[in-house]
Amino acid sequence: MILGVSGLGLYSQFTNFVGLLNFVVPLGLPFSLTKYISEDDNPDIEQLSKMFRSSLVYILISSAIASLILIMFSSDISKLLTNEVEYAYYIVIISLLVPFSFVVSLMEAFVRGMKNINLLTRLLVLTSVVSIVFTVVFVLLFGMTGAIISIAGSSVVMLFIYIYYFKKNYPVKLVSKSFKLEGKNLRKFVNLGLASLAIGAINQISYLTVRIIAIDNLGVEANGIYQSVLAISLNYFSLMFVLIANYTLPKINSFKSDDEFRNEINETFRIFSYLLTPLICIIIVLRILVVTILYSQDFTSAIELYKFQFLGDFFKVLAWVAGLWLIPKNRIRLWICIELITFTLFPVLFVVLIKIFDMDIAAASIAYLVANVIHLIMNVFFLKKNLHFRFEIHNAKMFLYSVALLIIMILISEAKVEIGYFILLPLLALWFIIVSNQSEKKFVKELLIRIRR
Repeated sequence: MILGVSGLGLYSQFTNFVGLLNFVVPLGLPFSLTKYISEDDNPDIEQLSKMFRSSLVYILISSAIASLILIMFSSDISKLLTNEVEYAYYIVIISLLVPFSFVVSLMEAFVRGMKNINLLTRLLVLTSVVSIVFTVVFVLLFGMTGAIISIAGSSVVMLFIYIYYFKKNYPVKLVSKSFKLEGKNLRKFVNLGLASLAIGAINQISYLTVRIIAIDNLGVEANGIYQSVLAISLNYFSLMFVLIANYTLPKINSFKSDDEFRNEINETFRIFSYLLTPLICIIIVLRILVVTILYSQDFTSAIELYKFQFLGDFFKVLAWVAGLWLIPKNRIRLWICIELITFTLFPVLFVVLIKIFDMDIAAASIAYLVANVIHLIMNVFFLKKNLHFRFEIHNAKMFLYSVALLIIMILISEAKVEIGYFILLPLLALWFIIVSNQSEKKFVKELLIRIRR
């Protein structure tokens, strides 16, 4: 690991800070743009052009203001993030590059709202490759400074990619002679935009707070250990979020009846259970190999956090699925309240565990797990109360069997890691046989036959 444990901790602090900026500075407009575009199956292109340009102008203005503030208070921000002022120039670098990522997020939101899954997938793959290559090259060339540049710098290349595909696929005018602010369009977005802004900010502040608490109470090394686990957690969780944001949300936005919502949530719950359960089992069983390949021997103590962190991810994704109805139904206040409770619990529980119970950095992952279990319970409660939702019997059984399998795999792998290697596939096969229906079994059978050929 080129950056080392403390270097990874420092890098994670700035990554989280950029994430916070990406939520706050665009004013929640990308999220709102996706929702309002996806509601109409035959949107008016001219109106879309005005909506996009209006949003772009506001984002450019807010970006300029944010960059100026970051430069002016770079030393103070550096002190807050790292307890050192010597990293102030990193804040200046970020302030100059991060506006590009704001524009990219708006263009991505437009494509997402148009429900063009093929184009969106192509763009996400391309930008992911660009981001990885950019990061690796800059870290190898410039070390920590290169890592900081890569956090926001890759978005410069991404912007050109988006502009190319935008012009190729949509007759939307990015620039017009009548390029002006349109308050009417902004007011249309503002409620949802501010809500998503608030939730995104709460999310990022929660992670940032946990990192600051970890550094202040347990040290930079302990924070680096946790960040190594969190990095894997956030990366594969982002894939789940991409599926929800890019496919399910645009689809569910056009629903009118409660039956449609209930059916879609049950179906989505099942899909994500199939994705999550095997993935988390594999990560937990192969955790030593994962740490060795992705990091180094310095990170071996991170292994103890995996069972809590990734079990927490299981509940987190399902909580998101249970809360899918909140946005299309415009239950914005309820959405904010649930997220606020969840992301307040996370750092509060962390403090309680390290202060009262004298726990080590594993407390962060335990707090994360507990907060997300409560998150799921709250979302299911309000889902049942408002939509009279009931999990289909086979989905309820699937949830129970999935949780049982995850706990069994954790216990077996903790007792003897080698046994976990041998029992992983048989247990996953048994789990699939128990939870799947006939059509799912038939689909997998046909898929295996095709693979053999």
